[in-house]
Amino acid sequence: MDKNQFKQKILPLADRIFPMAKRLLGNNCDAEDLVQEVLLKLWNNRKKLIKHNNITGYVLLTTRNACLDKLKKKQAVTLPEKIENRKLQNTNKIYDENEAVKIVQKIVADMPEQHRTVLQLRDFDGFELNEIAESMQIEITYARVLLSRARKIVREKMVKIYDYEQTGT
Repeated sequence: MDKNQFKQKILPLADRIFPMAKRLLGNNCDAEDLVQEVLLKLWNNRKKLIKHNNITGYVLLTTRNACLDKLKKKQAVTLPEKIENRKLQNTNKIYDENEAVKIVQKIVADMPEQHRTVLQLRDFDGFELNEIAESMQIEITYARVLLSRARKIVREKMVKIYDYEQTGT
């Protein structure tokens, strides 16, 4: 891969991997540094990139692994920061956005790791299922199953919380 191909295929992915790095690492500075490290690593290994069928998936996998390595060194645990802005309503009460975000963060944090990862990559970071499957080294059908189950977990727990507060029991 030459300089121009790298500019065309790899550099535009920086905007897509930054949110994932930010979510996993917990802050902008660490995420910016990590994205730069990943891009430098990819530049140094650019001749090997051509043999990969899905370069986007490979970049995602490289970024995810770099984040996990950094977290292992820090021994830090972070929760997802990007949640769709919605207000949950019931007849007597409107949750403010911060409370709803905290509820969803708690639900997501308590999920099994694979469910949580697929949900975060798809719904929070906007990656396609084939990219997620490639980055996690799983079949796309299994990624779909994990995403479906993760969404079901969130939905069922939110309904349970909503029903509890509506009936008061």
